[in-house]
Amino acid sequence: MHRLRYNDWSLPKGKPEPGETPEQTAVREVREETGQDVELLDLFGETRYLVQQTPKVVRFWRMRPVGTAGPVEDANEVSEAAWFSISGALELLTYPSERELLARRFFPTQGE
Repeated sequence: MHRLRYNDWSLPKGKPEPGETPEQTAVREVREETGQDVELLDLFGETRYLVQQTPKVVRFWRMRPVGTAGPVEDANEVSEAAWFSISGALELLTYPSERELLARRFFPTQGE
């Protein structure tokens, strides 16, 4: 998805709401940021980085789309939501940690 605020292409992610599990957060954030309801499959991987000197861990799941996508709920943040091949996503994603996560999962022999 493309975010106007940061002018970046990134995978959907976000902060949990009170009482929400990481899995519930993932499903909600994907729906809000892409308009797509999803079924959670398995943990895909995680990235770690600092935000204003505070450690942040972001977990990503493999998901399956359910039904027809609706409107993006967070249109103030997301300017475009789109599906790409893995190769296309690797070229487009802004953050190296997200590109590395995809590359490790789909092309595990690269970088060894």
